[in-house]
Amino acid sequence: MENIRCNFPFKKFFRHNSLSSVHLYTIFLILLFSWFYLFSLYLPGNPPVDKELGIDGVNPLIFRAEKEEAWYEIFMEDKKIGYKREELVPFEYGHLIKEETFLKLKAINVEQEIIIKSKVVTDKIFLVKNFYITIQSGAISAKIRGEVKDKLINLVLDAGNSKKDYQIQCEVPFYLGNSSYILKNLMVQGGQEKAQFAFLNPFTMKIDTMWSQMKGKEIIDIRGVKKEATLFYLEYGGLSQKVFLDERGRILREEGLMGFRIERAEGPSAMSGITPSEDLAFVNSVEPKGKKISQPQRITGLKISSNIDRIPEDGRQKIQGKEISISVEPIPSSFRERSVPEDMRVYLRASPGIEADHPRIIQVAQMIKGGEEDLVIIARRALSFVYSKLEKRPVLSFPSAVATLETLVGDCTEHATLLTALLRANGIPARVVGGLTLQEGRFFYHAWTEAYLGQWVSMDPTLNQMPCDGTHIKLFYFDQLLDGSSGAIKFLSSQLGKLRIEILDFTYD
Repeated sequence: MENIRCNFPFKKFFRHNSLSSVHLYTIFLILLFSWFYLFSLYLPGNPPVDKELGIDGVNPLIFRAEKEEAWYEIFMEDKKIGYKREELVPFEYGHLIKEETFLKLKAINVEQEIIIKSKVVTDKIFLVKNFYITIQSGAISAKIRGEVKDKLINLVLDAGNSKKDYQIQCEVPFYLGNSSYILKNLMVQGGQEKAQFAFLNPFTMKIDTMWSQMKGKEIIDIRGVKKEATLFYLEYGGLSQKVFLDERGRILREEGLMGFRIERAEGPSAMSGITPSEDLAFVNSVEPKGKKISQPQRITGLKISSNIDRIPEDGRQKIQGKEISISVEPIPSSFRERSVPEDMRVYLRASPGIEADHPRIIQVAQMIKGGEEDLVIIARRALSFVYSKLEKRPVLSFPSAVATLETLVGDCTEHATLLTALLRANGIPARVVGGLTLQEGRFFYHAWTEAYLGQWVSMDPTLNQMPCDGTHIKLFYFDQLLDGSSGAIKFLSSQLGKLRIEILDFTYD
């Protein structure tokens, strides 16, 4: 194995402050899952005026009452980590819904504030007409603007200097975040049947399906007060979440994964007493039993016993029962074949977050290539570029190769998406994978890249490795994590905090 030297000062900052972003990313998906399903209390309000949505408030509208708002507190276990504020402005032909969610998360001793805002115009039954969403995470921001006409959604994703238009077919009624209309109707009807509706997955820019089902009555405790509530289960991608509504159809509480819950609060007091979450990187990292490894970057072979289930198997990673064996793959000395097999061409295309067709990505990719035709050398150059240029800092936002190229800041997800985009722009099939790697005696969640150079070759731009050392355990491909239908979200979320690993044997270079 050729292991390029990694010069990052690990001991100065817990060996690496950009590991575990896959864990953060999964939590972000779960938080967005909760956000999409946070069914609002619909309150009457004043005439909507919003230039971003093209609403000028000039047309004569009939309003039902004065504007009101609803507040929620967000918890992870018993720590209050954020709040949510909702506002509804009904008018004659529909509703203007505004939401703001604030979260304070911590990873590798770095605190991060996440702000998600949305403005949605719906018709009277809360079918979406147009929407505007912003996500701010430190210096990283993303904006999504969309309009729904008949069964077509036209939207623009703006992440830094990267702006892309999408047209998405939607064959079923389309809701966005606020869909308590469905739950209220199920509650009134008293039925146990499931209701299906569609929502926009901003990671894949595709329409996904979610389900709701009423389960009956329960008594719950809200700040020391017992309340009768109607319980609904919400399902997406194998994930399940509880929602409790009062007799008027107003949300009282939501309960999700990893101790994540949202409770109705009394006004702006929801904004006080917020503290960072537990350190997310360490909470669900895994301390292995068995043999000890002091220099993981030198590992060429690894054999472990684990309760990890349903993970990829390839030439590098073999599975037999509860045992997983990893052998570091050889790197071709040279590869110049430009003819890409049909089944590999999907890994050359631009995709959400991997904007391989963006002019800035193409420009940098060509600079890296120079006059070189050997794809192995080009791949090494791209790896070195990403490793040397990016400041290694946890980021929790939409992954975007173009935005990363602009800010030059990121964790392993940003490193991997940028490298993947640069490789694709140079005609090298590449994909992002997620899994575990060993640092400071613990397995952390991590992301890296695989490039096709006559065979799949692992590349870690965060640790400057090609191939990756033998402690990299591949759990899934990122496109699966983004696709709710694949079950990868359910798989990964089910593993968090529950993995057990025993190191049985290993070999050094």
